[in-house]
Amino acid sequence: MQDNKVKHWNGVQNLVNLNYVDLSFSKHMTEIPNLSRASNLQYLILNGCSSLLEITPSSIQNLNKLVELDLRNCIRLISLPDGIQSKSINLYRCYTLEIAPKISCKVENLYLSGTAIKESLFVEHPSRLVQLDLSHCSSLESLSSSICKLKYLEVLKLFRRSKLKRLPHDFGDLEASEFLDSKATIIEEVPSSILHLPKLCKLELCRVDDEPTPLNWVLNSSSGSNSIEWIDFSNFQMTKLPDNLGQLSFLEDLYLSGNNFKSMPENIKGLSKLKFLDISNSRRLQLLPELPMGVGVMANDSSSLQSISDPLFLLLPHWRRRKTSFIHCFKLDLSKILHEESCREFCANICFPGDEIPKWFTFQNTGSYITLDQSLDWHNKNFLGFLASIVVSPGFYCGIHFYVVTCYCSVKSEDGEEQIYITEHEL
Repeated sequence: MQDNKVKHWNGVQNLVNLNYVDLSFSKHMTEIPNLSRASNLQYLILNGCSSLLEITPSSIQNLNKLVELDLRNCIRLISLPDGIQSKSINLYRCYTLEIAPKISCKVENLYLSGTAIKESLFVEHPSRLVQLDLSHCSSLESLSSSICKLKYLEVLKLFRRSKLKRLPHDFGDLEASEFLDSKATIIEEVPSSILHLPKLCKLELCRVDDEPTPLNWVLNSSSGSNSIEWIDFSNFQMTKLPDNLGQLSFLEDLYLSGNNFKSMPENIKGLSKLKFLDISNSRRLQLLPELPMGVGVMANDSSSLQSISDPLFLLLPHWRRRKTSFIHCFKLDLSKILHEESCREFCANICFPGDEIPKWFTFQNTGSYITLDQSLDWHNKNFLGFLASIVVSPGFYCGIHFYVVTCYCSVKSEDGEEQIYITEHEL
């Protein structure tokens, strides 16, 4: 019955065998039919019912087998009854909904993205809530400490546009939490207990890039998760990184762009699983410490960066590919990094500022191609491959610098057979 002209449904119908109702895009429907006798109903889909104002308690009472209540894009919806017995409730883009209903302990997934709620919801305990989406809630000002009692909560999304400035102090009590996403917010205070979460894998706390207030967060010496793989602390305005950063032994991706620290803890070299480090726009950082072998580094616009303690991290096993970029790092002393011996085992895309190809490259040419007219012993174990250096002018698109290099390698055998290899590199 999608995109229909249903306005209302009079009376109470005996619909005991009904298990699926889809009235999506019923643009003239201001209230839903009385479904109180549809006791076996599992799915109630009301997506895009733009005239729907409220759902009365009597219309959905006795729906104890409800699996999904979909109210996405009900842009005029102002109220919901408390204690809805559904495993999933989706209120995405219900722009006029200001007060979240009391949630029954049966609800496992609750999506409030784009609503007008100002404070977090009340949840019946013991709660089974696994996923809570509060993203794009532009009026959200606070989170109740009761949210920390959600023992089964795995995913919490707070990103974009909220007025939320702090997280509850008991955040470390969310023992099942695996993913916290609060990127592009104005959060000023984060409890140190957040890194005690035993199952936390991904922590995104990056703030909007024009937020001037430094983050109020002091990590104690015992902070550290045995499971966290991804951390984003971008735009925190941090002047000092936690000394125990190297204790996060499972960390693979670390985003620290837009901060004000002058140095990085030396124990970062102990992060053996680290694959990517973003320190872009770290304008006060002067020295890049010793890093794990093979980590990819994005250091664009780190204008004070002068040296790299040990360039060996640029080398890596041949089975892992990654990119490293030092765009606009004009103070960096390249002569100590790019030399013939250090580059013999490169297996990476690396971008440095400069306007010439190092002289130790054997074959050089002006233009977009070069020809090597000689035989190569492909079976010689000392032959590792080709290392190419090119000078390109920067691209610019929608305010963002970007570099895309496409390489074509044509190999011809003595009998005239040709094989072409193509690779594209975005830096």
